[in-house]
Amino acid sequence: MRNYQLVQIAPPNYTFTRCFDEVSRLLRLSFASLGRPIPCTANVLAPDRVNILLGYHLIEDPTPLLGTPYIIYQLEQLSDREGWFDDRLLSLLRGAQEIWDYSPENIAFLQARGLDARHLPLHHHEGLCTIPRATEDIDVLFYGSMNPRRKAVLAQLADLRTAVLCNVFGEERDRVIARSRIVLNIHFYEAQVMEQARVSYLLNNGRFVLSETSKNNPYAGMLPAISYPELADACRHYLAHPAEREHAARDAHDAFRARPMVEALQKVLGPTFLPAASFKEPPMVTAEPTLAAPDRPLLHRKNPLNLAKDIPYYQFARNEVIEEIRKHALPASRVIELGCSGGETGRLMKQHLAISYYAGIEIFPPAAARAQAHLDRVYTADFERTPPEDLGLVKDDFDLALALDVLEHLYNPWDALYRLGRLVRPGGHVVMSLPNTQNITVLLGLSGGAFAYERAGLLDATHIRFFTLSSLHELVQGAGLVVRDITATLNPPIDVSQLAPTGNHFTQGKLTLSDLSREEMIRFFTYQYVVIAQRPEAGGP
Repeated sequence: MRNYQLVQIAPPNYTFTRCFDEVSRLLRLSFASLGRPIPCTANVLAPDRVNILLGYHLIEDPTPLLGTPYIIYQLEQLSDREGWFDDRLLSLLRGAQEIWDYSPENIAFLQARGLDARHLPLHHHEGLCTIPRATEDIDVLFYGSMNPRRKAVLAQLADLRTAVLCNVFGEERDRVIARSRIVLNIHFYEAQVMEQARVSYLLNNGRFVLSETSKNNPYAGMLPAISYPELADACRHYLAHPAEREHAARDAHDAFRARPMVEALQKVLGPTFLPAASFKEPPMVTAEPTLAAPDRPLLHRKNPLNLAKDIPYYQFARNEVIEEIRKHALPASRVIELGCSGGETGRLMKQHLAISYYAGIEIFPPAAARAQAHLDRVYTADFERTPPEDLGLVKDDFDLALALDVLEHLYNPWDALYRLGRLVRPGGHVVMSLPNTQNITVLLGLSGGAFAYERAGLLDATHIRFFTLSSLHELVQGAGLVVRDITATLNPPIDVSQLAPTGNHFTQGKLTLSDLSREEMIRFFTYQYVVIAQRPEAGGP
């Protein structure tokens, strides 16, 4: 399998190289989502890797490329009309192991010169949803290099609140995009090749884009494509019809989500490039591997980590949690589940709730492989060791997050919950379930001197942290969340209606509990808590 490196070409004192920032991030995020993160450099080639070049046309000295494997991701508008494409660039392209290109028109241009190119369009990735929300006080924004045909359209909009940016990139540019009702796309050349790098980033972020029409529009049906002479009038129309504009932006964003960049990249890399998360389940999987590495078997013959879990452990659906979500009418269009196991809870939730997108994170590969059959996206990853952004997950993107019987298995559940809560939008919810270590069966064991780990249950051998009701509150509040509801599952069962407000007693074996309130008695018989927490509308994590 080939190893890759991304190389952004940055000639000395050249100020336009940041125009590749979004494409670079899109590629890096997509490789990471395939389980194969790649390094990224400026100008530094790696002779032991295949170097994917962004900005090949900016190379001043091609000598370092001799003997070095490279792929050119061709992102320019190719045309004979403008006359800038010359023999120097043709030589660079001919020396490449492969050429990738975003445009079928460009590919035809290259084929006419005896060059084959693979089609790699710029599609959607969650990790590129980074433009913040803001008050829209700018009518029309245009950003990019200026030339007479662009200036002519903008001159017709002089009476509007118009912003024009040139050589402004990153967060500074994104803050202006967030304030703009319309982002206008005008082609630089008469060839009218769609500026995919710009437009795809805007669609990825749900912005309303009004574009000059293109001879080959890859976003047909996603954005209004208007002829050059009518662009100014179209801007005024959409400014006068905000509901139409907002509806179009939302529909375009939803349609663009259906085009994952990960799939496009996998296709161009070919079948020999196997994602790390492409696990094929063995014909018979009977147990979870132990926590020991394969070359370091567990030595202690009574090590509780040898208590392997049967596969049905990963196939339970949490019906009681689904009922709580339905009872409280929690918004759940976009859901992410930490520790999604085999995906059974997600499968049922998608059947009974209006869910548009359900993602899962699962550390155990065979369980993740099962979940892929039910969920829209499954990340096979260790959430404690993999930052959400490395998976392409971004802040504020989900309505609801689930962590069902998973936090107690983590070394640092406190920070994990904090990071999970940040993936939920302000006003969204996190639903979690945790076992109660105050349960009477644990205390009875302790009273007899026993703390016996089990295959599953309150003393599951893979539990690392233990919680009671009070420490559960601290866990939630410290993550910047607000507890909205807690439901207790009782086991062993007791008749709560028979409990007095105060003065309750319990005696069994060597254990005696006296003068307990009704609430204290319930805590001792609670097996598990289901918690509904909310990220505050303002001032959250």
